[in-house]
Amino acid sequence: MLTQEKLLRHLKKEFLTVKQVAKKYNISIQAVYKTLNKLKKKGVVFGSSGRGFNFQSTSTPTTQKGFNKKVIRLHGQEFNLKIKFKGYLDLPSIDYLDKNTIRFYKNSIEVYVKHSFYGYSPIEARNKSIRYMKRFITMLQDKYYIIVKNIRQVNAHYSEEENELSKDFHAKKKKLSIRSETDDKIWAKIDFSLNVNEFEFIDPNKSFEDTQKLTDFFNDVREHELVTISEIKLLMANMLKITSRNVIAIKKIERRLD
Repeated sequence: MLTQEKLLRHLKKEFLTVKQVAKKYNISIQAVYKTLNKLKKKGVVFGSSGRGFNFQSTSTPTTQKGFNKKVIRLHGQEFNLKIKFKGYLDLPSIDYLDKNTIRFYKNSIEVYVKHSFYGYSPIEARNKSIRYMKRFITMLQDKYYIIVKNIRQVNAHYSEEENELSKDFHAKKKKLSIRSETDDKIWAKIDFSLNVNEFEFIDPNKSFEDTQKLTDFFNDVREHELVTISEIKLLMANMLKITSRNVIAIKKIERRLD
């Protein structure tokens, strides 16, 4: 009897065609396709199309603001994948695929990505990572004869390379770590691990948003003259003077009209 598990083995490990499988079990080609369609409905990927799973990113911005051409590096990514279907293979406890570390558990998988993704904005770097992960998960499913679901990113670090503040601290041989007021955990730091001056955002849940917000802020500072507190006070005082003069002028007009 042709089961889904046997068909998966014949197609993915033995590389038999549908016609060869039908001949092997003395059944019709339509019967093989019927079992094949059941596998596809479960999300099995045949070939390298990348279909059969959905990548769920932590956030999905709809707009991309201008960037100052500083390079952003996305790295230190970790993913959790739920196992939806297992083939006939006994899965190892740990393995490596395309330089990435993979840990297998009973019903889930942890993937530690060893690659870095570069872009002129956090969005560009993240989109490159998404494209890579779609290809990687296809390789993962094909190699271990499994189907995965609920792909969730649990960690990601974003760094602005050749950051001026990082350069200054490195020249002075100083370190900088910024801790959250709520849980006292480090969410940003200055790093020189790759011999590159980096300002790094490492919060597991907010590193993308932190990078986007702070790069937008630094872009505004770079593109415009920095306004000091004293200049803001002077501007407000002048506005009050203008407002006062306008009020006096209006009262004079009102008296004349009376």
